Amino acid sequence: MNKLLMIPAALLLSTAAAAPKISAQSIIVNPTTPDLTVAVRIDKDTSGNQNPAYKVGDGITVSATVNRDAYVYLFNVNPDGTV
Repeated sequence: MNKLLMIPAALLLSTAAAAPKISAQSIIVNPTTPDLTVAVRIDKDTSGNQNPAYKVGDGITVSATVNRDAYVYLFNVNPDGTV
């Protein structure tokens, strides 16, 4: 009986080890209702019309406004591609 239980457990462990790693780049969002609008602003350009530059060490404030309930995700992607 113990040998029969060990085989499924070994299969589950090998499957879990082969599970793919998920990163921010692999997240695909498929909204169900296309009427969502999002406005994103940063503290150096609240109008959203410019392309402000930040220096290393500068703080940044990011704000977002949506027209209905939604989950908003913010990812920091470094120059080397790490999230």
